[in-house]
Amino acid sequence: MNFSYELPDERLFGMNLSSILNDMGVQTNVDFSQLKFEFGDKGGAYDYFGRSRKTPWDSKALEIAVLGSQEDINRLKQLGEINLESAMKRAIIPSSGYILGNVSFLVNTVTDTFIPEENLQDKIRRISTRGASFDNMPVDEQLEELNNVLENMLKQDGKFVKVDYDDLFMGIVQIKDGTNPIKKFRNETQVFRHASEQGIREREAMPISRKKALVQLGVLLATRVNKQVQDKKSGFPF
Repeated sequence: MNFSYELPDERLFGMNLSSILNDMGVQTNVDFSQLKFEFGDKGGAYDYFGRSRKTPWDSKALEIAVLGSQEDINRLKQLGEINLESAMKRAIIPSSGYILGNVSFLVNTVTDTFIPEENLQDKIRRISTRGASFDNMPVDEQLEELNNVLENMLKQDGKFVKVDYDDLFMGIVQIKDGTNPIKKFRNETQVFRHASEQGIREREAMPISRKKALVQLGVLLATRVNKQVQDKKSGFPF
């Protein structure tokens, strides 16, 4: 068999791993979208595992490092070594020629997600059909909820409340006439509100780094808008 020796896709690997564990009947509350997977090609599996293990002569060993928060790493380990390694082996495409080797875990001590103010958390919880707290949501769901909460806060009696962008950005960012940052944000994140095949493809195509940046921007917009919206009732076309 001709192997491709193509390393797993980091973004898809976590999604596949979550799906496989679910198929195995293993319950988990790990946020796989927040985990980072690093793959190391360790060369020939025959030399890596030793001659006592039967492996195809042209296969390679693959080491996986999992980077995440202390909480998610702990939850991942609680799944059990057998369950986790079994799911990882299934997540590795056989035609790649890789065989799972050592799995290591690294705690990410840097947080790159803003925490919304408590009043924004309350609004998100009220409109969330699942009732999940914001910081435990997968990044795709965070973007869906931010889009929803902006609409929820701005739309009053069927009209959108006018936003003072000079105040919103504290006079630091100059907004050109006719430019609508909130509309642009909502247009880009609208795809996370729909489950059509095209919408799913567009979500998957968006780099995780951009999604996380949009979450940060969305939290800033929602937090600042929330301070204005209570006494702003004039119509604002979006």
